[in-house]
Amino acid sequence: MRAKRMKGERRMMKSVIAALTVGLAALVMAAVLTGGTERAAAQERILLESHFADLEESWTVWNDPSAENGPGLWKLGLAELSGIVRRDRKTATILLAGSADGSDFAFETSLAKANTSGYLAGIVFGYQGPEQFWIAGYNFATSQYELEARTPDGFELLQSVKKRFPSNEDVPLRIEVTPSRIRLTAGGEVVIDVDEHRSTGGRFGLGGSGLGAGRILFGRVKVTSPAAAPGGQVLFEEDFSDPGLSKWEAWDDPSASPKKSLWSLVFSEYSGVRTELRTTATAVVAGEAGWSDYTVRTSLFAAQSGGDLSGIVFGYQDGGRFYVAGYNFGRSRFELAEMTDRGFSILAFAQMDFSRREWHPLEVEFRAGRIIFACDGATVFDLDEGRFRRGRVGLGTSRLGGGDVVFKGFEVRPVATGAAPDKGLQDLLAGRRGASVIYRAAPPGSEQFQQALDHDIADAKSFGNTYDLDLAKAKLPEEAVFCFPQGRIVEIRRVELALARDEAPREIRLSTSLQSPKAGFSPLATLQV
Repeated sequence: MRAKRMKGERRMMKSVIAALTVGLAALVMAAVLTGGTERAAAQERILLESHFADLEESWTVWNDPSAENGPGLWKLGLAELSGIVRRDRKTATILLAGSADGSDFAFETSLAKANTSGYLAGIVFGYQGPEQFWIAGYNFATSQYELEARTPDGFELLQSVKKRFPSNEDVPLRIEVTPSRIRLTAGGEVVIDVDEHRSTGGRFGLGGSGLGAGRILFGRVKVTSPAAAPGGQVLFEEDFSDPGLSKWEAWDDPSASPKKSLWSLVFSEYSGVRTELRTTATAVVAGEAGWSDYTVRTSLFAAQSGGDLSGIVFGYQDGGRFYVAGYNFGRSRFELAEMTDRGFSILAFAQMDFSRREWHPLEVEFRAGRIIFACDGATVFDLDEGRFRRGRVGLGTSRLGGGDVVFKGFEVRPVATGAAPDKGLQDLLAGRRGASVIYRAAPPGSEQFQQALDHDIADAKSFGNTYDLDLAKAKLPEEAVFCFPQGRIVEIRRVELALARDEAPREIRLSTSLQSPKAGFSPLATLQV
């Protein structure tokens, strides 16, 4: 965790130094590797399983009334996440369906752009092999609709039309293919219309190059025949009910990089809605308010660092009472937070890396009086916390907008019967973690104070049990609790507070807690300033 220290000479008017000797187990947060596999085996009944194709029917969108740039725009779509690209920026990957003798059909889908990304993305048809196919769609690098033919001699641009592509809108695409004509319609307007007598029979699908992340989304697919007959026979349909994309087969150009594409159904928030303090600004929730004792699972993928806290919402009673646990990409740390009548408050955080361009499974086990949050099968937080013991479930985020961070899949199961897993004091992933956890009873008065709380025990200079929290430029809240550190047994001998003259309190009371601060405190010392 990177310390926020004043640069140059400090201008401290008063300094309070407390020499403290604390037992080995004091001020330690218990953390334990999750036994998720064993517990999952006992969880047979599924309370909720969704891949977000039922967004309108089963989910409710909540937006913070104080948020800017809203309301939230949650979308499900088919995306290529690897960013695979050829050197010549031509079609690098295709997701194929249908048979090799397909001809005289209409292919319908939609295309949405959250951010300018990639090159030609669109509908592939007449695929007979990697050197014989057609692609029609939008080239985001040249800002035009294009129709290209791939032949053994290379790519041939048959027609192009310059036209602006709107952001965060689903643009319906329909291509009609007959033995003598190819016509592409976008948003109800014909943009490509070509007489073509070469064979256009073959498999169909979706293709692109240099896309990456969830910035470019394909919508649901429907293929009918014959092309000229509205409501004709359905040859193929993708309604997003199958997250495994079992109807499709991926082809990747062997000269492209990376070597393998990553096509996936993804779900994200595309408005970029945010709050002033970068707290959870929007959420989608489902389930029942009376649900309790459950486990929630989803997966999170980040192509780049973007947005604030994105993760699992649980214990949701209404827009003013819920928990959220996930990763804050703006601060490079995991966070567990709560929304109460007093506002948004961070219960715990842990500074850890979140590797990009990989799916990471997230899990929250929500028991009466206890919250266990895990990523990649390892526990990040294990807290005694029971302010909310029931509630709906969902996903929450803030300041995304660009499609760089996406979710996949969602499942809720009752927790296994019997006792909760034991807590243990273990040095959890010491090489990656090196983190402290900070609890606060109330949100800070300013963004500067929230940053001032950060400190670093990851580098070698900080291992002497000295923690420097410079608060000279910020107001102390009425109550702030520092837990040093998560998952380690240490002895804290010295605590120093640097206070500006105007902000210095008259008295400072120090207390300790052997477990979670929620379990209560024992008085340690009182300092007169």
